[in-house]
Amino acid sequence: MWIRKDTQARQIAVPSADITAAVITLRDRVVFVAAVYVAKKENVDDPELTSALGHLRAAATEVGSQTNGVLELLICGDFNRHDQLWGGDQVYSSLRNGEGAPIIDFMEDFHLQSLLPRGTVTYESAGQSSTIDLILASPRLTEEMSDCSPASTAYGHDHLAVEAHFEIDVPHQELEAQYAFRSANWEAIRSDTRKRLAEEPPPDGKDIESFADYLSKTVSAAVLRSVPKARPSPYVKKWWTADLTQLRRSFTYFRNQARGRRRWGQPDTWLEAQAREAAKRFHDTMRRQKRRCWKDFLAEPTNVWKAARYLSEPGSSGFARIARLQRQDGYAESCEEISETLIKSFFPELPEVRSPQIGAAPSLGEPIKHAPLTVEEVKEAIFRASPFKAPGPDGIPVVVWRELWPVVGKHIHQLFSESLAQGRLPNQWRIARIVPLRKAGKSAEVPQGYRPISLLSTLGKALESVVAERISALAEEHSLLPKNHFGGRKQRSTVQALTVLQQRIYDAWREGKVLSLLSFDVKGAYNGVARDVLLHRLRQRRIPEVLIRWVEAFCSNRSASVVVNGKTSRVTDLPQAGLPQGSPLSPILFLFFNADLVQSVTNKNKGAIAFIDDYSAWVTGSSASENVAKLQRTVVAQAEEWEAASGATFEAEKTTLVHFTRNEQRRCNQPVVVKGREVHPKTEAKILGVVFDQELRFKAHAGRIAKRGVQAALALKRLQGLRPSSVRQLFAATVAPTVDYAAPVWAPAITAPLMKSLEAVQRIAGRAITGAFRTVALPILEAEAAILPVGIRLHQQLLRFWVNCHTLPQKHPFWRLKRAIDPTNKRFVSPLQRIMLMARGIDVEHLETNRPFVRMPWADRPVVQIESLEAARLRASSPPESEVAIFTHGLQRNGRAGSGVSCVDSRGMTVVAHSSTVGKSDSVDALFAELQAIHEAVGLIRGTWSTAMVARFPEAAKVKHVVYSDNKTALRLLHKPRQMARQETVGSVLQSLDRIKCNGGPPVEFRWVPAHQGIKGNERARSLALQATENSQEQPLDNLLRSSAMTRCKEITSRLWRKTFEASKAGESIRKLDRALAHFHTKKLYDQLNCREAAVIAQLRTSKASLNEPLYKIKRAEGSACNCGAERETVKHFLLECPRWMDLRAKLQVELGSRFGDLAFMLGGWSGTKKPDGRYADGPPEKWRADVRAVKATAAFALATGRLIATKD
Repeated sequence: MWIRKDTQARQIAVPSADITAAVITLRDRVVFVAAVYVAKKENVDDPELTSALGHLRAAATEVGSQTNGVLELLICGDFNRHDQLWGGDQVYSSLRNGEGAPIIDFMEDFHLQSLLPRGTVTYESAGQSSTIDLILASPRLTEEMSDCSPASTAYGHDHLAVEAHFEIDVPHQELEAQYAFRSANWEAIRSDTRKRLAEEPPPDGKDIESFADYLSKTVSAAVLRSVPKARPSPYVKKWWTADLTQLRRSFTYFRNQARGRRRWGQPDTWLEAQAREAAKRFHDTMRRQKRRCWKDFLAEPTNVWKAARYLSEPGSSGFARIARLQRQDGYAESCEEISETLIKSFFPELPEVRSPQIGAAPSLGEPIKHAPLTVEEVKEAIFRASPFKAPGPDGIPVVVWRELWPVVGKHIHQLFSESLAQGRLPNQWRIARIVPLRKAGKSAEVPQGYRPISLLSTLGKALESVVAERISALAEEHSLLPKNHFGGRKQRSTVQALTVLQQRIYDAWREGKVLSLLSFDVKGAYNGVARDVLLHRLRQRRIPEVLIRWVEAFCSNRSASVVVNGKTSRVTDLPQAGLPQGSPLSPILFLFFNADLVQSVTNKNKGAIAFIDDYSAWVTGSSASENVAKLQRTVVAQAEEWEAASGATFEAEKTTLVHFTRNEQRRCNQPVVVKGREVHPKTEAKILGVVFDQELRFKAHAGRIAKRGVQAALALKRLQGLRPSSVRQLFAATVAPTVDYAAPVWAPAITAPLMKSLEAVQRIAGRAITGAFRTVALPILEAEAAILPVGIRLHQQLLRFWVNCHTLPQKHPFWRLKRAIDPTNKRFVSPLQRIMLMARGIDVEHLETNRPFVRMPWADRPVVQIESLEAARLRASSPPESEVAIFTHGLQRNGRAGSGVSCVDSRGMTVVAHSSTVGKSDSVDALFAELQAIHEAVGLIRGTWSTAMVARFPEAAKVKHVVYSDNKTALRLLHKPRQMARQETVGSVLQSLDRIKCNGGPPVEFRWVPAHQGIKGNERARSLALQATENSQEQPLDNLLRSSAMTRCKEITSRLWRKTFEASKAGESIRKLDRALAHFHTKKLYDQLNCREAAVIAQLRTSKASLNEPLYKIKRAEGSACNCGAERETVKHFLLECPRWMDLRAKLQVELGSRFGDLAFMLGGWSGTKKPDGRYADGPPEKWRADVRAVKATAAFALATGRLIATKD
């Protein structure tokens, strides 16, 4: 049964292989459709027909009971029964007349009518004809039928195809025109927009409603005129060609002719042969064309992530169709009914706030002062968003605003400023287009199985992003949120939250106590936020009143439509909208909403953590029964009090209680009572994606991630045709994170057998990357695929986690945990203590500190000019006499990093020269050296222009000072500081600029200058930086960058991998062939091969190929001899000796020249052989690179022979 995918339909399960049934929903009507086959009548009882009609009756009755209106039926099929009702008068004399009586009874029960004209022939064979195929329909469908007759096209079968046409008003979805923004002519659109803005001046900026409409309509008009449209057909197949059309016609013709002859008892052998040949030709060509199209698709690097969509199991997509949804009075089946059901589920009525007036709560202080909105804030918000993400109802993606920023930027800034000042939003920004996404593992027929994602106006989201950034910056700068509140904040990850909990459990165990955890889940989360309560809590925590008024408007008078099966419902008002999921502002607002719940003292007796809406609290005591009383008295009471004061609802059925102890005598089964419901203790709980068992052995979690990892790796292996580089990229992005998530929490605690269970993931992924055989040993497979063994990769994750933690500010909860660790402790050693011992070889004491915000978002930005090469060269070569030019340079040399600063006058004469060594190359980099040089240049200006100097020489203090740097990255960091390495230096530069401005000093500007262009100032600064790297220079105390520590982590794991690989005994032949294993040179080798080349090279390198010698060893061949007569068919024999491939080998010899016969060279290995003078023939291993040309020639020879299997199996 085929049903158009844009039709609202769902399949009905029928316990029969001969019946297929579905329910089709057409606006205000429901149609039950069934396709039936009934075998020929064998005896008087006719059990086949009785069973078929019974299944149909049961299915139709069940569907009818769930349908609000009248159920209509359409039954089609081969019933193989005769009756004069449909067979005509000729059936009167037939002995089989009347055998369709049960069908007539069924028709009477459901008021069905036969649509085919009486006596219509539907079956022809050997000169006989009859009517045994029926189409039965309900009265309304019968009235709407325009035609029902055999099809005009003969398909070569003894049963004739029957067509029935109905004149039904069905909802038809027009394909929405998609704009090809990636192919847009943006220069033309900018010009058109500029012209439209000039022809029709904008309305008064105070009227934000009219101003927003004007801006949106103007831009939309320019886009509609210039951006090309793409109208995809729902039937298109990218791989189909005109040749396939001709081949299909030929195949259909001969097939029908041959079937017709057989049906009349006159089979034709020539026609049968032609039909078989035409079928083979058509299907073979179609398969080749599909493979070719897929290969061409994967050849484009940008299509790798499109291919990744196929990694998920069929039907697991969040955008899967919704057939129907349960509701109190039955099922919602039409798109309108489903939309209404989802809206009610997503936005339920909130309980009343039962506590005293919320305004009575004490404030934490006076509101923080609000700064005016800056143009840079708005621009960053727009350029920070993903350019091609799905837009809101206005259909304008972010890329449009980014490309048109030079034209409409000032208008956007004016609109945003007025919106904040007035505390109002344009109505178009309040309308959401909700896309329901399936929750993993949830039923598709219940509303709770979906979560809403709101597609909002991209311009409105940009302002939401500005407000979110401001509130976040205030929260971190003024410590407005609890330290133990994770998620939705910078430098607050799930792993850190879990580490806090885990460390507290081990602390309790060392004191001989039990830690009992109670985990809560807030129903609805974002959608369940009460507006007035949120506003009060924002005021309570000192958020500026300007932002609070805007948030009030943001949460008020919202409306939404729902997209169901590609159809958008009507817009519905949302009396209680809460916070829209999909808005960048919602996470930080929710943190303020539940901050009072999370705010608690964390010590050895109690504590709590929260990750947005996941809240967990714990107490410690001598036994679990003691803890239950504490939880009931404190945690449960506090949670219920917060619930009553917030208008929120805890889902009692999702509340989890776990007693963490390894002493069975201290456990108990006593429940905690939450909202009148008993919550009994469990042996494990899933917290933030990690399964915590009560003994912290993590056996269940290891089994879970092993299963999920294997599933992800198998899905990766299904993508045939990807290059090894693309497969490895997908492995790193999809498979490895599935296994590695939260590794610092569980990896140090699991045993070696559990770690070994994860090796199955490595095996599948290694074969998917290289195309090697299953029999290749895992260490060799990992070395060939250039993927770290799972244990070493997890080891690297732990080291990186330790380094990252040491870059956190001192007020972060991590530092309190670290200070409490006793390195000499031998009892209940926690994973965090184990990680500390692992990382002893990494200097983390001198690591730089990264703050959540280098600078407040609204702070002044330095002027940075990056011009074209020619313009920048001309200006730097001849700086204006009215400005002071200072050139800076930073570089690495001789194991050191040096900086140079040169100040030149208008004649090009050096006035000031300064150089310094900023550190060793293994602790700092060239970028840091450049920033240090800029810092010294700004410090020079600051030192010169003190307040006294400005007062003494006021005119000279107005002369512009320009700092020239040839490092664009350094200049961009100054203009747009980010949460990354080198923060301290960037922050110091910005602070010095602030001091210069505060003192009334000269204006400072930064400009890019091209390097190595003979510009005197730049060359002089470079010379000074070179001097700083000479041996005679004194070494200062190193300032270790995070990037340098991460490099150290990589070096440690690389050495560990090499040591582990050398300790294993597997792969003797490949170790001789390539003595550089295990090293990442194999990555560079395989990345330059396609999938077929990689497969044969991997087989030849590992000596596990479809040759008789290796096949005989695994009992897949009767002998090891070659078909040429040689005793053994080995890799060497195949490539160099077998006479069967002599002609093909001649070409290979020409391409390889004198290196023909060197298997290591031919297969991309480093042999380690030495010349008579003692030097390596291939050079030292650290500088050696495989000759890819030779490897490709060898692969081409192997493929040309057809002897090897070139598919990934």
